[in-house]
Amino acid sequence: MTNLPGSTSSTRDIGEYLEPNARISQADQRVHTNASNLRHVLGRTGTAETKNAYVIKSAGRYLLDPATVDVDVWTLRDLMRSATIATEPRRRELLTAACDLYSAPLAKGKDYEWLQPHRETIRRWGTEAHLLLADDLLDSNPQAASDLLDKAIGLDRYNEALYVKAMHARHALGDADGIRTLLRALTKALADLDAEPHEDTIALATQLRNSPDES
Repeated sequence: MTNLPGSTSSTRDIGEYLEPNARISQADQRVHTNASNLRHVLGRTGTAETKNAYVIKSAGRYLLDPATVDVDVWTLRDLMRSATIATEPRRRELLTAACDLYSAPLAKGKDYEWLQPHRETIRRWGTEAHLLLADDLLDSNPQAASDLLDKAIGLDRYNEALYVKAMHARHALGDADGIRTLLRALTKALADLDAEPHEDTIALATQLRNSPDES
């Protein structure tokens, strides 16, 4: 059982994630106990009709009941799916909601062994939302696009595409120093990974700084 949309997990899978050092029989029993405790805790805040519906077990697999449980990861997924087929102004509303929702990495501060691939998937959703919304805002409100991309860079500081888009926003604002600052920040961030900005990014930064009237 995870908080990922549509996810189901068997007792054995959950046991391997949460009780990796326990014997199989012990891990299974602990999973059943934890699921029962979760139902009890959630049920105390629910109604009589839903008190046993938050955690479902079917064919030996657990899942959170989407009819009674609201998870922000599910909401983010649904917002992004809807945005890809929506037209303006609805598309912008959906992307704005997605950007507002994605304000921190999944399970920030935790280091569960199973977490990283799921955190990466959700990071990609959040980054895509910011890039798409910035595209929509760039011509009409470059300051809002710039602010949005600054937030996104704070969440995903190694993502070069965010810096590139932010350079275009700074250019639209006539902020040559801001473009230079972004390139320096990107260079410093990528140094952590023993990497450097792409040549195209460096060339773009130079071009934008030297052409204040052209994007």
